[in-house]
Amino acid sequence: AGLIEPAQQHWLSAIGYAGESENLPLQVKALNNLADIQGELYDKKSAYTYANMANSLAEETHDNKVKGYSYRRSSQVSEYLNDDAKALQYLKKSTQAYDAVKDKKNVIENYISAADIMVSVGNSKKARNLLDKAYITAVRTDNKNAISTISTKIAKLAA
Repeated sequence: AGLIEPAQQHWLSAIGYAGESENLPLQVKALNNLADIQGELYDKKSAYTYANMANSLAEETHDNKVKGYSYRRSSQVSEYLNDDAKALQYLKKSTQAYDAVKDKKNVIENYISAADIMVSVGNSKKARNLLDKAYITAVRTDNKNAISTISTKIAKLAA
């Protein structure tokens, strides 16, 4: 807990400076970092308050990369707090934002993350469907690292 307070103060200051210069992407990043800190403290209400603030500001940017980033970070906080349904909702929004700007690398990563959640909740069929989508996108974009990762995950599901 000794490092938590200085970290929170740092990100709160960053939000203030970013607000003065109207730097919404930096405010989004700082709010997501505060959401992470609150998630690590298992303060679910505060974590989601910061995550929702970050997502609202991300929406104001009209920048799909910023939106995709913010929603993915919110999904990670949700996973940490064992809220798989909320994590999947955020991943869906992140994927839609990244897809709108043809950011296939992040679309693939989101499909893989969603598949991992599905495996953890015992839904192998849905996990396989998500991995298939990720694989097709990886092949179309010639993303060899993703192809390898996805192939390994598919093999584990089949075992």
